[in-house]
Amino acid sequence: MVVAGVEMVFQDEGPGGEDMQARVERLGRERPAIFKTLWREVGFCFSLLASMVMAVSAVFFGQLWIATDHCVTGVLRQRF
Repeated sequence: MVVAGVEMVFQDEGPGGEDMQARVERLGRERPAIFKTLWREVGFCFSLLASMVMAVSAVFFGQLWIATDHCVTGVLRQRF
């Protein structure tokens, strides 16, 4: 496999004689060891989602505030 001009060589068998494709499939389906319960995993996913929503809303409302402030100050300058 070539990624960004670098050739990556995969061994056909991983530790314990397991086929690399089978190992990737197994690791993709199992829960990481750091999440001991389903609720910890759900909490982690929720915190990621909440942080993304807060970042997007901060950008959106920041732009809205700047646009509104610019319009208001422009109107005030024209009147006075």
